[in-house]
Amino acid sequence: MYTQMNDKSKQMGENISHLGDNYSQNTVNERLNFLIRELNHNPYSFSLAIGAGDSTIRNILKGRNKPGFDIIEGISKTFERVSIDWLVSGKGSIFTEDGTKSVSTAEEPHAHYHKLKIQTEERVIVVNPDTRDTVTVPMIDQKAAANYLSGHNSEGYYNELAPTVLPKYMASGGTHFWLQVKGDSMETTYYDGDWLLCEQIHQNNWLRLNDYDVCVVVSKDRGVQVKRIKNRLKKGFLRCRSDNRAHKPYSLSYDEILEIWRVKWHLTNYMPNRNEELFNKVDFVEENLEDLRALTENLIKELNEVKKQLPPNK
Repeated sequence: MYTQMNDKSKQMGENISHLGDNYSQNTVNERLNFLIRELNHNPYSFSLAIGAGDSTIRNILKGRNKPGFDIIEGISKTFERVSIDWLVSGKGSIFTEDGTKSVSTAEEPHAHYHKLKIQTEERVIVVNPDTRDTVTVPMIDQKAAANYLSGHNSEGYYNELAPTVLPKYMASGGTHFWLQVKGDSMETTYYDGDWLLCEQIHQNNWLRLNDYDVCVVVSKDRGVQVKRIKNRLKKGFLRCRSDNRAHKPYSLSYDEILEIWRVKWHLTNYMPNRNEELFNKVDFVEENLEDLRALTENLIKELNEVKKQLPPNK
């Protein structure tokens, strides 16, 4: 969707589009730290003032995340004399001289937007995706998953995780999270570092899980495991199998299982050219057949030469 923006909104979008560059040098995070002190706030009181989560602000200050459009907008509306241009780019003074907002946002009732600037050869396109029909899903990386059993029941645990915003159709109906794959037990389906979008399955519905569903199975002894299951819970156990046959299957009794999450979507940066792999295999077979044909022809020629040298039959 392409929309016409006023000058101030366009400036806001362009500033936010450069957050990635500033963040890589920690300059935005350092300026936010400095701003909070200048306003005589602490992270908690500042988050309350702009309507953000305490953990969100603390993660930004720690350099774990970058401030998004909602944070910038909250600062702009709450502290009108703060120069957003200074906060985002480091240019100019921390406060505006006339006490008014240096950058304002276009007013859109009942809508929230993320600005994305795309540079093309001919022009700059500002894309405003409408995020009203979205859901925020936490991402549990490999390090967080290692501590899952000790922290998964606390609200603070989830608040410390990086969130991702998805269309509702991708994560509708229940509790979801992204889990990062660790190890090679599910190769060649999922690889180390891939992300799986999982939906929590209530214990009352465990018996309805289908054979060969890919699930995240949480147990006390084995922790968090991604496996392809065979549902034998009516008999009292769940069979867990790896797509990588080098890893042996194992069974968990009903009482050992803490949680089950079914995998719904898969996110990866591993993109093999499977057509190329198939071509190489076919090409290898064809080359071997061609070598065999040539060898056979040579043998026939040699056999004919030998026959010519033999004395005629009487």
